[in-house]
Amino acid sequence: MHYSSIQGTLNPELVGDISPGISSSFPDDNGFIVFNNALYFSANDGTNGRELWKVDSSGTVALVSNIRPGSDSSNPSGYTVFNNALYFSANDGTNGNELWRVDSSGTVALVRDINPGRASSDPFDLTVFNNALYFSADIATSGFDDELWKVDSNGTAALVSNIRPNLFGSNPSGFTAFNNALYFRANDGTTGTELWKLDSSGTPSLVRDINPGGNASLPSSFTVFNNALYFQADDGINGYELWKVDSSGTVALVKDIKPTTGRFSLNGSFPNGFTAFNNALYFSANDGTNGYELWKVDSNGTVTLVRDIQSGVNSSNPNGFTVFNNALYFEADDGINGTELWKVDSNGTAALVSNISPSNNSNPFGFTVFNNALYFRANDGTTGSDLWRLDSSGTVARVSGSAVGNPSDFTVFNNALYFEAFDLINGAELWRLVPNTSPDDNLTGTPGRDILLGSNGNDTILGLGGNDRLIGDAGNDRLVGGAGNDTLVGGTGNDILDGGFGNDVITTGLGRDRIVLRRGQGFDRVTDFRNNQDKIDLVGIGFGQLSLQQQRNDVLVKLGRSNVLLIEDTNLRFINRADFV
Repeated sequence: MHYSSIQGTLNPELVGDISPGISSSFPDDNGFIVFNNALYFSANDGTNGRELWKVDSSGTVALVSNIRPGSDSSNPSGYTVFNNALYFSANDGTNGNELWRVDSSGTVALVRDINPGRASSDPFDLTVFNNALYFSADIATSGFDDELWKVDSNGTAALVSNIRPNLFGSNPSGFTAFNNALYFRANDGTTGTELWKLDSSGTPSLVRDINPGGNASLPSSFTVFNNALYFQADDGINGYELWKVDSSGTVALVKDIKPTTGRFSLNGSFPNGFTAFNNALYFSANDGTNGYELWKVDSNGTVTLVRDIQSGVNSSNPNGFTVFNNALYFEADDGINGTELWKVDSNGTAALVSNISPSNNSNPFGFTVFNNALYFRANDGTTGSDLWRLDSSGTVARVSGSAVGNPSDFTVFNNALYFEAFDLINGAELWRLVPNTSPDDNLTGTPGRDILLGSNGNDTILGLGGNDRLIGDAGNDRLVGGAGNDTLVGGTGNDILDGGFGNDVITTGLGRDRIVLRRGQGFDRVTDFRNNQDKIDLVGIGFGQLSLQQQRNDVLVKLGRSNVLLIEDTNLRFINRADFV
Protein backbone atom coordinates (compact mmCIF):
# COMPACT_ATOMS: atom_id res chain seq x y z
CA MET A 1 0.00 0.00 0.00
CA HIS A 2 1.52 3.32 -1.11
CA TYR A 3 0.94 6.60 0.70
CA SER A 4 1.70 10.17 -0.20
CA SER A 5 3.20 11.98 2.78
CA ILE A 6 2.81 15.57 3.96
CA GLN A 7 4.50 16.91 7.07
CA GLY A 8 4.12 20.26 8.72
CA THR A 9 6.64 22.65 10.22
CA LEU A 10 9.93 21.37 8.87
CA ASN A 11 10.76 22.75 5.45
CA PRO A 12 14.32 22.71 4.08
CA GLU A 13 15.82 26.14 3.51
CA LEU A 14 18.84 27.22 1.50
CA VAL A 15 21.64 28.38 3.82
CA GLY A 16 23.79 29.96 1.13
CA ASP A 17 24.25 29.82 -2.63
CA ILE A 18 28.04 29.71 -2.30
CA SER A 19 28.59 29.30 -6.05
CA PRO A 20 25.94 31.66 -7.43
CA GLY A 21 23.42 30.43 -9.96
CA ILE A 22 23.03 26.90 -11.25
CA SER A 23 26.72 26.06 -10.70
CA SER A 24 27.42 23.98 -7.59
CA SER A 25 29.76 24.51 -4.64
CA PHE A 26 29.37 20.85 -3.50
CA PRO A 27 29.81 21.65 0.20
CA ASP A 28 29.79 18.05 1.42
CA ASP A 29 32.66 16.69 -0.71
CA ASN A 30 34.98 16.44 2.31
CA GLY A 31 32.40 16.31 5.08
CA PHE A 32 31.16 18.66 7.83
CA ILE A 33 32.48 19.12 11.36
CA VAL A 34 31.33 21.21 14.33
CA PHE A 35 34.04 23.31 16.01
CA ASN A 36 34.01 26.40 18.22
CA ASN A 37 30.26 27.04 17.79
CA ALA A 38 30.45 26.86 13.98
CA LEU A 39 30.06 24.27 11.23
CA TYR A 40 33.16 23.89 9.07
CA PHE A 41 33.32 22.38 5.57
CA SER A 42 34.97 22.79 2.18
CA ALA A 43 33.25 24.38 -0.81
CA ASN A 44 34.05 25.83 -4.21
CA ASP A 45 32.59 29.29 -4.83
CA GLY A 46 33.70 29.27 -8.48
CA THR A 47 36.36 31.91 -7.83
CA ASN A 48 38.71 30.65 -5.12
CA GLY A 49 38.60 26.91 -5.77
CA ARG A 50 37.71 24.42 -3.02
CA GLU A 51 38.60 26.12 0.27
CA LEU A 52 37.62 26.17 3.95
CA TRP A 53 34.20 27.65 4.80
CA LYS A 54 32.00 27.85 7.87
CA VAL A 55 28.47 28.60 9.09
CA ASP A 56 28.33 30.40 12.43
CA SER A 57 25.60 30.14 15.09
CA SER A 58 23.62 32.96 13.43
CA GLY A 59 23.49 31.02 10.14
CA THR A 60 25.95 33.27 8.31
CA VAL A 61 28.08 31.50 5.68
CA ALA A 62 31.63 32.77 5.14
CA LEU A 63 34.96 31.80 3.60
CA VAL A 64 37.38 31.05 6.46
CA SER A 65 40.59 31.22 4.44
CA ASN A 66 41.72 31.05 0.84
CA ILE A 67 44.63 28.79 1.74
CA ARG A 68 45.71 28.43 -1.87
CA PRO A 69 45.30 31.89 -3.47
CA GLY A 70 43.67 32.09 -6.87
CA SER A 71 41.27 29.67 -8.49
CA ASP A 72 43.23 26.52 -7.56
CA SER A 73 41.97 24.48 -4.61
CA SER A 74 43.66 23.72 -1.29
CA ASN A 75 41.06 20.94 -0.86
CA PRO A 76 40.91 20.83 2.97
CA SER A 77 39.85 17.44 4.38
CA GLY A 78 40.21 15.01 7.27
CA TYR A 79 38.85 17.41 9.92
CA THR A 80 39.53 16.49 13.56
CA VAL A 81 39.10 18.63 16.69
CA PHE A 82 42.00 18.49 19.17
CA ASN A 83 43.13 20.73 22.01
CA ASN A 84 40.75 23.60 21.15
CA ALA A 85 41.77 23.66 17.48
CA LEU A 86 40.52 22.15 14.21
CA TYR A 87 43.18 20.11 12.38
CA PHE A 88 42.99 19.10 8.73
CA SER A 89 45.11 18.51 5.63
CA ALA A 90 45.37 21.12 2.85
CA ASN A 91 47.63 22.15 -0.03
CA ASP A 92 48.68 25.81 -0.22
CA GLY A 93 50.42 25.30 -3.57
CA THR A 94 53.87 25.82 -2.02
CA ASN A 95 54.28 23.12 0.62
CA GLY A 96 52.18 20.33 -0.86
CA ASN A 97 49.35 18.61 1.04
CA GLU A 98 50.31 19.11 4.70
CA LEU A 99 48.84 19.45 8.21
CA TRP A 100 46.95 22.69 9.01
CA ARG A 101 44.81 23.98 11.84
CA VAL A 102 42.28 26.65 12.80
CA ASP A 103 42.62 27.85 16.39
CA SER A 104 39.84 29.14 18.64
CA SER A 105 40.43 32.72 17.42
CA GLY A 106 39.82 31.63 13.82
CA THR A 107 43.46 31.90 12.72
CA VAL A 108 44.42 29.40 10.00
CA ALA A 109 48.06 28.22 9.95
CA LEU A 110 50.34 25.47 8.66
CA VAL A 111 51.29 23.18 11.56
CA ARG A 112 54.39 21.73 9.91
CA ASP A 113 55.71 21.09 6.41
CA ILE A 114 56.39 17.42 7.19
CA ASN A 115 57.58 16.58 3.68
CA PRO A 116 59.53 19.76 2.86
CA GLY A 117 58.98 21.70 -0.33
CA ARG A 118 56.22 21.09 -2.85
CA ALA A 119 56.10 17.36 -2.06
CA SER A 120 53.19 16.22 0.15
CA SER A 121 53.12 14.26 3.40
CA ASP A 122 49.37 13.64 2.91
CA PRO A 123 48.47 13.36 6.61
CA PHE A 124 45.40 11.18 7.18
CA ASP A 125 43.46 9.19 9.78
CA LEU A 126 43.80 11.95 12.41
CA THR A 127 42.88 10.42 15.81
CA VAL A 128 42.94 11.83 19.34
CA PHE A 129 44.55 9.62 22.01
CA ASN A 130 46.22 10.27 25.35
CA ASN A 131 46.30 14.07 24.98
CA ALA A 132 47.86 13.96 21.51
CA LEU A 133 46.72 13.85 17.88
CA TYR A 134 48.05 10.81 16.03
CA PHE A 135 48.10 10.37 12.27
CA SER A 136 49.89 8.77 9.34
CA ALA A 137 52.15 10.91 7.13
CA ASP A 138 54.64 10.43 4.29
CA ILE A 139 58.16 11.88 4.36
CA ALA A 140 59.78 10.01 1.46
CA THR A 141 62.76 12.37 1.24
CA SER A 142 64.08 10.94 4.52
CA GLY A 143 64.01 7.37 3.24
CA PHE A 144 60.57 6.18 4.27
CA ASP A 145 56.93 6.63 3.31
CA ASP A 146 53.88 6.69 5.60
CA GLU A 147 54.78 6.37 9.27
CA LEU A 148 53.26 7.22 12.67
CA TRP A 149 53.25 10.90 13.68
CA LYS A 150 51.63 12.99 16.39
CA VAL A 151 50.85 16.54 17.47
CA ASP A 152 51.35 17.04 21.21
CA SER A 153 49.42 19.33 23.54
CA ASN A 154 51.74 22.21 22.64
CA GLY A 155 50.83 21.90 18.97
CA THR A 156 54.20 20.47 17.90
CA ALA A 157 54.21 17.79 15.18
CA ALA A 158 56.81 15.02 15.44
CA LEU A 159 57.55 11.51 14.22
CA VAL A 160 56.52 8.88 16.79
CA SER A 161 58.16 5.84 15.27
CA ASN A 162 59.70 4.72 12.02
CA ILE A 163 58.21 1.24 12.19
CA ARG A 164 59.54 0.21 8.78
CA PRO A 165 62.77 2.12 8.12
CA ASN A 166 62.93 1.89 4.35
CA LEU A 167 61.37 3.39 1.26
CA PHE A 168 58.08 1.54 1.58
CA GLY A 169 56.83 2.72 4.98
CA SER A 170 54.69 0.85 7.51
CA ASN A 171 51.50 2.64 6.37
CA PRO A 172 49.78 2.73 9.79
CA SER A 173 45.99 3.19 9.67
CA GLY A 174 42.72 2.38 11.39
CA PHE A 175 43.69 4.09 14.68
CA THR A 176 41.26 3.09 17.46
CA ALA A 177 41.61 3.75 21.19
CA PHE A 178 40.96 0.75 23.43
CA ASN A 179 42.01 -0.23 26.94
CA ASN A 180 44.43 2.67 27.41
CA ALA A 181 46.21 1.98 24.09
CA LEU A 182 45.91 3.05 20.47
CA TYR A 183 45.41 0.06 18.16
CA PHE A 184 46.12 0.17 14.43
CA ARG A 185 47.45 -1.90 11.59
CA ALA A 186 50.96 -1.54 10.16
CA ASN A 187 53.61 -3.39 8.16
CA ASP A 188 57.10 -3.63 9.67
CA GLY A 189 58.49 -5.29 6.52
CA THR A 190 58.85 -8.66 8.22
CA THR A 191 55.43 -9.79 9.45
CA GLY A 192 53.25 -8.10 6.81
CA THR A 193 50.34 -5.81 7.66
CA GLU A 194 49.36 -6.91 11.17
CA LEU A 195 47.85 -5.67 14.44
CA TRP A 196 49.88 -3.07 16.37
CA LYS A 197 49.32 -0.83 19.33
CA LEU A 198 50.78 2.26 20.95
CA ASP A 199 50.68 2.13 24.74
CA SER A 200 50.14 5.06 27.12
CA SER A 201 53.91 5.65 27.31
CA GLY A 202 54.04 6.18 23.53
CA THR A 203 55.79 2.92 22.66
CA PRO A 204 54.52 1.06 19.54
CA SER A 205 54.62 -2.75 19.41
CA LEU A 206 53.32 -5.65 17.38
CA VAL A 207 50.29 -7.15 19.18
CA ARG A 208 50.19 -10.40 17.22
CA ASP A 209 51.32 -11.76 13.87
CA ILE A 210 47.88 -13.18 13.02
CA ASN A 211 48.92 -14.47 9.60
CA PRO A 212 52.47 -15.75 10.29
CA GLY A 213 55.45 -15.78 7.99
CA GLY A 214 55.30 -12.38 6.35
CA ASN A 215 51.77 -12.82 5.04
CA ALA A 216 49.37 -9.97 5.87
CA SER A 217 46.25 -10.53 7.99
CA LEU A 218 45.08 -7.00 7.04
CA PRO A 219 43.06 -6.30 10.20
CA SER A 220 40.33 -3.67 9.71
CA SER A 221 36.98 -2.31 10.92
CA PHE A 222 38.15 -1.94 14.54
CA THR A 223 35.18 -1.50 16.91
CA VAL A 224 35.07 -1.44 20.71
CA PHE A 225 32.28 -3.50 22.30
CA ASN A 226 31.79 -5.12 25.69
CA ASN A 227 35.32 -4.42 26.91
CA ALA A 228 36.93 -5.89 23.79
CA LEU A 229 38.18 -4.68 20.41
CA TYR A 230 36.50 -6.49 17.51
CA PHE A 231 37.82 -6.51 13.96
CA GLN A 232 38.09 -8.45 10.70
CA ALA A 233 41.32 -10.29 9.83
CA ASP A 234 42.68 -13.19 7.74
CA ASP A 235 44.89 -15.72 9.55
CA GLY A 236 45.73 -17.52 6.29
CA ILE A 237 43.65 -20.54 7.31
CA ASN A 238 40.09 -19.37 7.93
CA GLY A 239 39.98 -16.39 5.59
CA TYR A 240 38.63 -12.97 6.64
CA GLU A 241 36.71 -13.65 9.85
CA LEU A 242 35.71 -12.07 13.16
CA TRP A 243 38.50 -11.52 15.70
CA LYS A 244 38.90 -9.67 18.96
CA VAL A 245 41.39 -8.37 21.50
CA ASP A 246 40.13 -8.74 25.07
CA SER A 247 40.95 -6.53 28.06
CA SER A 248 44.00 -8.66 28.91
CA GLY A 249 45.44 -8.07 25.43
CA THR A 250 44.77 -11.61 24.18
CA VAL A 251 44.00 -11.85 20.45
CA ALA A 252 41.64 -14.62 19.34
CA LEU A 253 39.37 -15.74 16.54
CA VAL A 254 35.77 -15.20 17.70
CA LYS A 255 34.08 -17.43 15.13
CA ASP A 256 34.85 -18.91 11.74
CA ILE A 257 31.49 -17.92 10.27
CA LYS A 258 32.31 -19.24 6.80
CA PRO A 259 34.57 -22.28 7.18
CA THR A 260 37.19 -22.25 4.42
CA THR A 261 40.77 -23.27 3.85
CA GLY A 262 43.63 -21.84 1.86
CA ARG A 263 45.23 -18.46 1.30
CA PHE A 264 42.78 -16.93 -1.15
CA SER A 265 41.38 -13.40 -0.83
CA LEU A 266 37.81 -14.54 -1.52
CA ASN A 267 37.78 -16.79 1.55
CA GLY A 268 35.99 -15.79 4.70
CA SER A 269 32.71 -14.24 5.80
CA PHE A 270 34.06 -10.66 5.61
CA PRO A 271 32.21 -9.28 8.66
CA ASN A 272 31.65 -5.52 8.44
CA GLY A 273 29.50 -2.62 9.60
CA PHE A 274 29.96 -3.34 13.31
CA THR A 275 27.41 -1.41 15.41
CA ALA A 276 26.61 -1.85 19.10
CA PHE A 277 22.92 -2.04 20.05
CA ASN A 278 21.00 -3.47 22.99
CA ASN A 279 24.01 -5.20 24.55
CA ALA A 280 25.06 -6.86 21.29
CA LEU A 281 27.33 -6.08 18.33
CA TYR A 282 25.49 -6.26 14.99
CA PHE A 283 27.18 -6.66 11.63
CA SER A 284 26.87 -8.03 8.10
CA ALA A 285 28.59 -11.29 7.13
CA ASN A 286 28.40 -14.11 4.57
CA ASP A 287 28.40 -17.66 5.92
CA GLY A 288 28.51 -19.16 2.40
CA THR A 289 24.94 -20.44 2.69
CA ASN A 290 22.77 -17.38 3.29
CA GLY A 291 24.72 -14.65 1.53
CA TYR A 292 25.53 -11.33 3.28
CA GLU A 293 22.98 -11.15 6.09
CA LEU A 294 22.49 -9.70 9.57
CA TRP A 295 24.55 -11.23 12.39
CA LYS A 296 25.33 -10.36 15.99
CA VAL A 297 27.69 -11.09 18.87
CA ASP A 298 25.97 -11.00 22.24
CA SER A 299 27.51 -10.01 25.58
CA ASN A 300 28.57 -13.64 26.16
CA GLY A 301 30.53 -13.70 22.90
CA THR A 302 28.06 -15.96 21.10
CA VAL A 303 27.80 -15.29 17.36
CA THR A 304 24.43 -15.92 15.67
CA LEU A 305 22.58 -15.16 12.47
CA VAL A 306 19.82 -12.68 13.34
CA ARG A 307 17.75 -13.25 10.23
CA ASP A 308 18.22 -14.49 6.68
CA ILE A 309 16.39 -11.47 5.26
CA GLN A 310 16.74 -12.62 1.65
CA SER A 311 16.30 -16.36 1.82
CA GLY A 312 18.85 -18.64 0.22
CA VAL A 313 22.30 -17.85 -1.09
CA ASN A 314 21.38 -14.35 -2.28
CA SER A 315 22.34 -11.43 -0.05
CA SER A 316 20.16 -8.79 1.60
CA ASN A 317 23.31 -6.68 2.16
CA PRO A 318 22.24 -4.93 5.38
CA ASN A 319 23.97 -1.58 5.66
CA GLY A 320 23.90 1.82 7.37
CA PHE A 321 23.19 0.57 10.90
CA THR A 322 21.93 3.42 13.10
CA VAL A 323 20.44 3.31 16.60
CA PHE A 324 17.24 5.33 17.16
CA ASN A 325 14.37 5.12 19.64
CA ASN A 326 15.44 1.77 21.12
CA ALA A 327 15.82 0.08 17.74
CA LEU A 328 18.56 -0.51 15.15
CA TYR A 329 17.64 0.80 11.70
CA PHE A 330 19.30 -0.15 8.42
CA GLU A 331 18.68 -0.76 4.73
CA ALA A 332 18.31 -4.26 3.31
CA ASP A 333 16.91 -6.09 0.28
CA ASP A 334 14.59 -9.02 1.04
CA GLY A 335 14.38 -10.02 -2.63
CA ILE A 336 10.71 -9.02 -2.76
CA ASN A 337 10.45 -5.33 -1.86
CA GLY A 338 13.87 -4.20 -2.98
CA THR A 339 16.30 -2.23 -0.81
CA GLU A 340 14.10 -0.67 1.87
CA LEU A 341 14.05 0.44 5.51
CA TRP A 342 14.39 -2.30 8.16
CA LYS A 343 14.92 -2.44 11.89
CA VAL A 344 15.84 -4.70 14.78
CA ASP A 345 13.68 -4.01 17.82
CA SER A 346 14.63 -4.34 21.49
CA ASN A 347 13.65 -8.04 21.40
CA GLY A 348 16.16 -8.71 18.62
CA THR A 349 13.51 -9.21 15.93
CA ALA A 350 14.35 -7.93 12.44
CA ALA A 351 11.44 -6.62 10.35
CA LEU A 352 10.64 -4.41 7.37
CA VAL A 353 9.67 -0.91 8.56
CA SER A 354 8.34 0.58 5.34
CA ASN A 355 8.29 -0.27 1.65
CA ILE A 356 8.81 3.34 0.59
CA SER A 357 9.04 2.52 -3.13
CA PRO A 358 6.65 -0.36 -3.91
CA SER A 359 7.79 -0.59 -7.51
CA ASN A 360 11.54 -0.37 -7.01
CA ASN A 361 14.34 0.23 -4.46
CA SER A 362 13.99 3.32 -2.27
CA ASN A 363 17.64 2.92 -1.17
CA PRO A 364 17.36 4.71 2.20
CA PHE A 365 20.67 6.33 3.00
CA GLY A 366 22.43 8.65 5.45
CA PHE A 367 20.46 7.84 8.62
CA THR A 368 20.84 10.70 11.13
CA VAL A 369 19.03 11.29 14.42
CA PHE A 370 17.68 14.84 14.82
CA ASN A 371 14.84 16.44 16.77
CA ASN A 372 13.48 13.10 18.05
CA ALA A 373 13.31 11.61 14.56
CA LEU A 374 15.47 9.63 12.15
CA TYR A 375 16.20 11.51 8.91
CA PHE A 376 17.49 9.95 5.72
CA ARG A 377 17.43 10.12 1.93
CA ALA A 378 15.09 7.84 0.00
CA ASN A 379 13.42 7.57 -3.41
CA ASP A 380 9.74 6.65 -3.43
CA GLY A 381 9.75 6.17 -7.21
CA THR A 382 7.67 9.31 -7.72
CA THR A 383 9.42 12.37 -6.30
CA GLY A 384 13.02 11.20 -6.71
CA SER A 385 15.70 11.08 -4.01
CA ASP A 386 14.31 13.36 -1.29
CA LEU A 387 14.49 13.95 2.44
CA TRP A 388 12.46 11.52 4.55
CA ARG A 389 12.00 10.96 8.24
CA LEU A 390 10.86 8.32 10.72
CA ASP A 391 9.30 9.86 13.83
CA SER A 392 9.18 8.44 17.35
CA SER A 393 5.76 6.86 16.67
CA GLY A 394 7.24 4.82 13.81
CA THR A 395 5.61 6.84 11.03
CA VAL A 396 7.68 7.14 7.84
CA ALA A 397 7.01 10.24 5.73
CA ARG A 398 8.58 12.46 3.13
CA VAL A 399 9.47 15.86 4.57
CA SER A 400 7.12 18.36 2.96
CA GLY A 401 8.74 21.07 0.88
CA SER A 402 11.83 18.93 0.29
CA ALA A 403 11.86 19.66 -3.43
CA VAL A 404 15.64 19.36 -3.40
CA GLY A 405 17.40 16.35 -4.81
CA ASN A 406 19.97 13.95 -3.40
CA PRO A 407 20.36 15.34 0.13
CA SER A 408 23.53 13.95 1.74
CA ASP A 409 26.04 14.20 4.57
CA PHE A 410 23.50 15.15 7.24
CA THR A 411 25.07 16.92 10.23
CA VAL A 412 23.36 18.35 13.32
CA PHE A 413 24.51 21.81 14.36
CA ASN A 414 22.90 24.53 16.48
CA ASN A 415 19.47 22.84 16.60
CA ALA A 416 19.31 22.40 12.83
CA LEU A 417 20.04 19.60 10.37
CA TYR A 418 22.56 20.70 7.72
CA PHE A 419 23.16 18.87 4.46
CA GLU A 420 24.07 19.24 0.81
CA ALA A 421 21.22 19.10 -1.71
CA PHE A 422 20.55 19.98 -5.33
CA ASP A 423 17.87 22.07 -6.98
CA LEU A 424 17.51 23.42 -10.50
CA ILE A 425 18.06 27.03 -9.44
CA ASN A 426 21.10 26.86 -7.15
CA GLY A 427 22.81 23.59 -8.04
CA ALA A 428 24.29 21.49 -5.21
CA GLU A 429 24.51 23.82 -2.21
CA LEU A 430 24.21 23.97 1.58
CA TRP A 431 20.71 23.49 3.03
CA ARG A 432 19.28 23.02 6.48
CA LEU A 433 16.15 21.91 8.29
CA VAL A 434 15.17 24.08 11.26
CA PRO A 435 12.31 23.03 13.56
CA ASN A 436 9.77 25.69 14.43
CA THR A 437 8.81 25.04 18.04
CA SER A 438 5.31 26.52 17.94
CA PRO A 439 3.81 26.59 14.44
CA ASP A 440 0.15 26.07 13.61
CA ASP A 441 0.06 23.85 10.53
CA ASN A 442 -2.78 23.62 8.05
CA LEU A 443 -2.32 20.40 6.12
CA THR A 444 -4.62 19.10 3.38
CA GLY A 445 -4.15 15.73 1.78
CA THR A 446 -4.75 14.49 -1.73
CA PRO A 447 -7.65 12.40 -3.05
CA GLY A 448 -5.42 9.34 -2.56
CA ARG A 449 -3.85 7.72 0.50
CA ASP A 450 -1.92 10.26 2.59
CA ILE A 451 0.16 10.48 5.72
CA LEU A 452 -0.36 13.93 7.24
CA LEU A 453 1.89 14.71 10.18
CA GLY A 454 1.41 17.82 12.31
CA SER A 455 3.85 19.25 14.78
CA ASN A 456 4.03 21.12 18.07
CA GLY A 457 1.42 23.79 17.30
CA ASN A 458 -2.35 23.81 17.03
CA ASP A 459 -2.77 22.04 13.71
CA THR A 460 -5.68 21.59 11.34
CA ILE A 461 -5.28 18.41 9.29
CA LEU A 462 -7.73 17.39 6.55
CA GLY A 463 -7.43 14.00 4.89
CA LEU A 464 -9.86 14.34 1.93
CA GLY A 465 -10.37 11.04 0.04
CA GLY A 466 -8.44 7.80 0.43
CA ASN A 467 -7.51 5.78 3.47
CA ASP A 468 -5.38 8.34 5.28
CA ARG A 469 -3.23 8.46 8.42
CA LEU A 470 -3.51 11.75 10.32
CA ILE A 471 -1.19 12.49 13.23
CA GLY A 472 -1.58 15.65 15.32
CA ASP A 473 1.55 15.37 17.48
CA ALA A 474 1.71 18.04 20.21
CA GLY A 475 -0.72 20.97 20.45
CA ASN A 476 -4.50 21.30 20.37
CA ASP A 477 -5.27 19.84 16.94
CA ARG A 478 -8.28 19.33 14.70
CA LEU A 479 -8.08 16.15 12.62
CA VAL A 480 -10.70 15.48 9.93
CA GLY A 481 -10.41 12.21 8.05
CA GLY A 482 -12.76 12.97 5.16
CA ALA A 483 -13.85 10.04 3.02
CA GLY A 484 -12.11 6.69 3.31
CA ASN A 485 -11.15 4.42 6.17
CA ASP A 486 -8.75 6.64 8.08
CA THR A 487 -6.46 6.42 11.11
CA LEU A 488 -6.46 9.46 13.39
CA VAL A 489 -3.90 9.90 16.17
CA GLY A 490 -4.33 12.95 18.38
CA GLY A 491 -0.99 12.99 20.15
CA THR A 492 -0.66 15.27 23.15
CA GLY A 493 -2.94 18.28 23.60
CA ASN A 494 -6.72 18.74 23.61
CA ASP A 495 -7.74 17.54 20.15
CA ILE A 496 -10.88 17.30 18.02
CA LEU A 497 -10.91 14.05 16.07
CA ASP A 498 -13.44 13.76 13.26
CA GLY A 499 -13.17 10.58 11.24
CA GLY A 500 -15.58 11.78 8.57
CA PHE A 501 -17.07 9.17 6.27
CA GLY A 502 -15.70 5.65 6.32
CA ASN A 503 -14.74 3.19 9.03
CA ASP A 504 -12.03 4.98 10.97
CA VAL A 505 -9.60 4.12 13.79
CA ILE A 506 -9.18 6.91 16.33
CA THR A 507 -6.46 7.12 18.99
CA THR A 508 -6.93 10.17 21.18
CA GLY A 509 -3.52 10.26 22.87
CA LEU A 510 -2.98 12.50 25.87
CA GLY A 511 -5.09 15.53 26.73
CA ARG A 512 -8.84 16.16 26.86
CA ASP A 513 -10.08 15.18 23.41
CA ARG A 514 -13.39 15.31 21.55
CA ILE A 515 -14.42 12.57 19.13
CA VAL A 516 -16.96 13.69 16.54
CA LEU A 517 -19.87 11.31 15.91
CA ARG A 518 -22.45 12.06 13.21
CA ARG A 519 -25.18 10.16 11.38
CA GLY A 520 -24.13 8.13 8.35
CA GLN A 521 -20.38 8.61 8.74
CA GLY A 522 -19.52 4.92 9.11
CA PHE A 523 -18.45 2.63 11.93
CA ASP A 524 -15.52 4.12 13.86
CA ARG A 525 -13.31 2.57 16.51
CA VAL A 526 -11.74 4.44 19.47
CA THR A 527 -8.70 2.68 20.93
CA ASP A 528 -8.03 4.64 24.13
CA PHE A 529 -11.16 6.50 25.35
CA ARG A 530 -10.92 7.86 28.91
CA ASN A 531 -14.25 8.72 30.51
CA ASN A 532 -14.43 11.94 32.53
CA GLN A 533 -11.62 13.22 30.30
CA ASP A 534 -12.44 12.57 26.62
CA LYS A 535 -15.84 13.46 25.18
CA ILE A 536 -17.95 12.20 22.26
CA ASP A 537 -19.29 15.19 20.32
CA LEU A 538 -22.71 14.36 18.85
CA VAL A 539 -23.45 16.21 15.59
CA GLY A 540 -27.08 15.99 14.44
CA ILE A 541 -27.72 13.16 16.89
CA GLY A 542 -29.40 13.21 20.31
CA PHE A 543 -28.09 11.05 23.11
CA GLY A 544 -31.57 9.48 23.44
CA GLN A 545 -31.27 8.10 19.92
CA LEU A 546 -28.27 5.99 20.87
CA SER A 547 -28.13 2.59 22.50
CA LEU A 548 -25.03 1.34 24.34
CA GLN A 549 -24.21 -2.28 25.02
CA GLN A 550 -21.29 -4.31 26.32
CA GLN A 551 -19.59 -6.39 23.63
CA ARG A 552 -16.90 -8.48 25.31
CA ASN A 553 -14.26 -5.99 26.45
CA ASP A 554 -15.67 -3.10 24.41
CA VAL A 555 -18.70 -0.79 24.42
CA LEU A 556 -20.74 -0.78 21.21
CA VAL A 557 -22.67 2.39 20.37
CA LYS A 558 -25.63 1.95 17.97
CA LEU A 559 -27.84 4.47 16.20
CA GLY A 560 -31.01 2.57 15.46
CA ARG A 561 -29.84 -0.65 13.85
CA SER A 562 -26.49 0.80 12.72
CA ASN A 563 -23.21 0.32 14.54
CA VAL A 564 -21.62 3.78 14.69
CA LEU A 565 -18.87 3.56 17.32
CA LEU A 566 -16.84 0.94 19.16
CA ILE A 567 -15.10 2.10 22.34
CA GLU A 568 -12.35 -0.44 22.95
CA ASP A 569 -11.25 -1.84 26.33
CA THR A 570 -14.01 -0.04 28.21
CA ASN A 571 -16.68 -1.23 30.64
CA LEU A 572 -20.23 -0.01 30.09
CA ARG A 573 -20.50 0.85 33.78
CA PHE A 574 -18.07 3.71 33.24
CA ILE A 575 -19.81 5.22 30.16
CA ASN A 576 -22.77 7.57 30.81
CA ARG A 577 -24.56 10.64 29.51
CA ALA A 578 -21.78 12.92 30.75
CA ASP A 579 -19.38 11.42 28.21
CA PHE A 580 -21.51 12.74 25.33
CA VAL A 581 -21.84 16.42 24.42
